[in-house]
Amino acid sequence: NIMETTQYGYYDRTYDEAGRILRQLYFSGDECVSEYYYTYNEDGYLIERTETTRYSEEKTYIYKISYYPDYSNAVIDAYLNGEKIGFSEESYNADGQVIFYKNYEANGKLISTCESTYDAEGRLLLEEKSFSRDTQPDFDVIYTYDENGLLVSVDADYYYGHIVEYTYEA
Repeated sequence: NIMETTQYGYYDRTYDEAGRILRQLYFSGDECVSEYYYTYNEDGYLIERTETTRYSEEKTYIYKISYYPDYSNAVIDAYLNGEKIGFSEESYNADGQVIFYKNYEANGKLISTCESTYDAEGRLLLEEKSFSRDTQPDFDVIYTYDENGLLVSVDADYYYGHIVEYTYEA
């Protein structure tokens, strides 16, 4: 188990022998307010994620992932308290990173899309997000890195825009 303390509580994480996360619990004080469980197939791919939160009310989300035989694409069915609430489709690059994502309501209505671009080192550079069926993205999220490959800023240019900057100690 690995413990991580935050300003408001702490995480208790459990990993398998391959380094994949199996369980993450989040505690606020002595109370466990969220639980995450992960299940993998024989090839090591995530096939189910369960999230239970207990903030204002208890909710359980389950995400069931079905991959194409070559793992280049997947369909992810989403459930809330046992009822299907939607699904998504993802396409992956050769490194298993998401390069395109479509999110749908349970009735098949498109909610959003996201196209991602990575550099040669596999770092996320750009996300083009859309909340409509238009061909032009509604906004971009731009990631920049320093000479050591550390993330230094995330610039989301929607509405009034905002930039999150990261600084590192030696």
